[in-house]
Amino acid sequence: MNTPCAGRRGELAPVVWRPAWLAFASVLTLTVLASPLFAQPLAGANTCGALIHTPPSQMDAATRIAAGREAVRCLINAERTSRNLGALSANSRLTSAAQGHADAAASLKWWTGGANPHVNPQTGSTIDSRISATGYCGGKQRLIGEIAYTGRGAGAPSEGCPLGECATPAAAVNWWMNISKSGHREQILTSAYNELGTALAGVAATPDGALPEMGTYVVDFGACDAPEPAPPASGTSPPPPPPPNFQRTAVRFQNMHVNDCPEIGVCDWKLTCHIGNQPDVELLGMVSRNTGEDVPLSTTMTQDGAPPMLVTCTVKERDGPFLFFDSAVWELVGTVSTPFDKGQRDLRINQNRGEGDVTVQILVESLGATHSGTSPPPLPPPPAAPTGCRIPEASFPRCGFLSAQCDAPLPAASEYLIAGVVGQVFRSVPEIGLVDAEYREEGDRTLKVCARNAGGTRCSNGFGASLGPLVCPHPPAHRICPEGQRPCPLKGCIANNQHCDFLQ
Repeated sequence: MNTPCAGRRGELAPVVWRPAWLAFASVLTLTVLASPLFAQPLAGANTCGALIHTPPSQMDAATRIAAGREAVRCLINAERTSRNLGALSANSRLTSAAQGHADAAASLKWWTGGANPHVNPQTGSTIDSRISATGYCGGKQRLIGEIAYTGRGAGAPSEGCPLGECATPAAAVNWWMNISKSGHREQILTSAYNELGTALAGVAATPDGALPEMGTYVVDFGACDAPEPAPPASGTSPPPPPPPNFQRTAVRFQNMHVNDCPEIGVCDWKLTCHIGNQPDVELLGMVSRNTGEDVPLSTTMTQDGAPPMLVTCTVKERDGPFLFFDSAVWELVGTVSTPFDKGQRDLRINQNRGEGDVTVQILVESLGATHSGTSPPPLPPPPAAPTGCRIPEASFPRCGFLSAQCDAPLPAASEYLIAGVVGQVFRSVPEIGLVDAEYREEGDRTLKVCARNAGGTRCSNGFGASLGPLVCPHPPAHRICPEGQRPCPLKGCIANNQHCDFLQ
């Protein structure tokens, strides 16, 4: 069934204060269903010109580069100034980072299902690496963020496209401000930002068919703790390097070991950490592990100064959902801050033992004297792509739940996704190659199972799936199962090492 706004998608990357030499930031993006949140007209609807109602596919290249970018900036600034926030100036480096990513998205078209629109699956580039490559902030500490949107089609006003247009600058800003529940509005209204780069592409970033009305938008926000240095005049020498006694410390997060999973079955874990006074970085978004199992982290953070270095980590454990009407709840396991000297260190987190007990394994290293504080630590290699992925025989996706079975074990990764489906993974068991997810749209799909870490995302070959009705008349799964068993939608409790289709 065609909808007037097929392919609508928006994503958020967390705001990150970070030294400019930090090579990457772990980014969690959320796929959401659009539903009205703030029923407010756009502040710039009558002041930002007629181009705000023109999709990029109907602009020539020169118009997109100049007037199209300015239309988006005008709409964003109107939202800010109407709330007594400062207008954002255009920054050429942020614009370059945003446009490069928009063009790549329009070419590769990977913004589908659970795929992360902020990580290029071909190059592995992230928000941080793209902006760093432009030289933004000239090595100073900075605040950065990114929002993105792609849309197709036009027609009568609908829940997803209340303006009756889905691909225009007005549709993009309206979705960010008034529909998304993932924090796009908060990004636009972050008072600390003082500049931005806007980018448009004339096609959608999804693999759906072409329509006359299409557009892809990327906005990169930023603020430096000091003005950007002016480029050196022709023939002048660059500024001298820092003194040779410049010190830097690297904290390498290597592994999280589960000492105790209190759930019947396996536990879903979330881990955020930071060093010194830096902001939290999410190292694990949601990974399933049982007692005695490990999760590789492969993340490095660096900061000026010599050890000891203060390390702070927070762990949460997820309860539910097991029923289609459930909501998940993240329960706090604990937060621990400890100064660590050089060497291999363990950070045990278990203040709320009823919710779990884990140990984060860390290596603290002094990078010693160096002539520059701008050399980033290398990104870890992306995980291998899962293989042999399919829908298990006789395990038909229905009632909003699906299971994907791949060759076991799944490649080591910090997170597993199912691209091509709107919904999130709620269970992954790498040892047996199983990924369970919810879905929120019915119909035939081509799916891919993806493994992701800070270095990038790699996906399996595509496989077909027919997603059945979202609501079923059958009894839902039991929420609590005996020890050694786990819930199976529609079938009750099964052994931990069984798949739901075994009982069909």
